[in-house]
Amino acid sequence: GTPVATTSVNADGTWFAVLPDGFPGQLQFAVTPKPGYTVVSENPSTLPGVINPNTADGTFVFTPVSGNTYTGINVGLIAEPTLTQDQSASVQPGQITGLLHRYEASSAGTVAFSLINQNATPANAFASAIFADVNCDGQPNQTMPPLISVQAGQSICIVVRTQTSAGVGPGAAYSYDLQAVTNFTGAAASHTATNTDRIGSGGDAGAELILRKLVRNITKNTTEGTANIGDIGDTLTYRIVMQNPTPSLLTNVRVNDMTPAYTVLATPVQTPVTLLPGVTCHLSVPASGNITGYVGPLQWTCPNGFPANSEASLSFSVRIAP
Repeated sequence: GTPVATTSVNADGTWFAVLPDGFPGQLQFAVTPKPGYTVVSENPSTLPGVINPNTADGTFVFTPVSGNTYTGINVGLIAEPTLTQDQSASVQPGQITGLLHRYEASSAGTVAFSLINQNATPANAFASAIFADVNCDGQPNQTMPPLISVQAGQSICIVVRTQTSAGVGPGAAYSYDLQAVTNFTGAAASHTATNTDRIGSGGDAGAELILRKLVRNITKNTTEGTANIGDIGDTLTYRIVMQNPTPSLLTNVRVNDMTPAYTVLATPVQTPVTLLPGVTCHLSVPASGNITGYVGPLQWTCPNGFPANSEASLSFSVRIAP
């Protein structure tokens, strides 16, 4: 449990570590992957006294001999698949809503999607199913297969479709976790990614704010859509469309988002921003640090509310980072 040496990395990716003189007894070797990567294999070569019950966790024990050099110790890491992103919605009694997610495969394998930790108040007021969005246009096309084979770089667009009971009243709430379990080809390792969705019922026609998210690759000058493509260094602009289709002013409006995986802010988010006459929103998260290169959650607060029968949008730009 006490660190005795750390590695230095060469330009070609090989590494080395030097133990202190006279280091006694057993040594635990442990790899801590950087965020976004996972260990899938290890080869302790011919180290003496190896104890290695799990050959895919990046950890083993051996007993070095003073004055000896040990080579050929290899650890395999791969990028983790991603699942984006947590969603929320407000619905009316009897309404059907679809929340969008996107899975990006990092390596060959199989993936299975499921809904877990479903919590509804009142019980049985909501029912959900997972659909494949084949065209990535935000529309459910078919029930999601139980197991899907994927290749590195493959995208899967997902719609979780939820039916609300006609009898739900104000304050009804529902949440679930969308889980993606990936088993990698050729490795005794797996990865689990989870998004959490939350749905609430306003119970009347005056409590509904509809949000849609669109993205455009500015660098490649692509069209705007619910999904897009990009390479490292490209700038993507996301636009969150806010719509109030009701005859009532919506108050206490907050919009939450975050920088997508493998991206950083390309420029600071504009704040405050005037959406409509008399409607100004402020970036409340991050409270500080709204700078180029920021990674993390974003939240806008609109203290003057959002007018009836109106539509406007918020936007931010990110750069795809290595």
